[in-house]
Amino acid sequence: MNWSKSFQTIKITALLLCLTPIVFSEPNSTTRYLINEPVSMMDWGIFKLNGFFQNGTDYKYYGADRGGVNVSYRWNENEILIAHTMFLKNQATTDEANALCSSLLKDSQMRLGVNPSTGELRHGMGPERFFVHSGYASSLEPDDLNEQIASIMRIQVSVMSKHEGDMTYSYDSVCESKLVSTRVLFSESPY
Repeated sequence: MNWSKSFQTIKITALLLCLTPIVFSEPNSTTRYLINEPVSMMDWGIFKLNGFFQNGTDYKYYGADRGGVNVSYRWNENEILIAHTMFLKNQATTDEANALCSSLLKDSQMRLGVNPSTGELRHGMGPERFFVHSGYASSLEPDDLNEQIASIMRIQVSVMSKHEGDMTYSYDSVCESKLVSTRVLFSESPY
């Protein structure tokens, strides 16, 4: 091995590194806004709730080819909406679509600690578990946090399929219910 040539290469590399200007960049106004904007307990809870349903809902169990969920807070309605959409492989009759819709809705209620037969909220399993600090409790946390959160939650399920000759999906059934309710409302569209 030619040590002289290796040493020469190291010296040239070191010289180039010393001559290369170091560039520093500061965050732009958008990045600074994102860094400085705090995450609220509402934001954090909705994020965790969304992940809970995205990772724990098997739409194929309901006969769907695929599906998805979006959890959001609707300011004007003061409600947390859990909106599931499932896409069926084959067109379903209205009765079949309504049964699938109702089944996913009731399963979602159960996963959030509600008995869908009675509409009663079971303590310790409710939605408050997504909207609390980890490892400690805030002294400002309301005693009835579970009930208060549950009272502003609504679940909506849309069942869609491609009808014969159509290239796009159409609504077969849409059902919805307040989280703590036994009443399920059906419609043909979420709008």
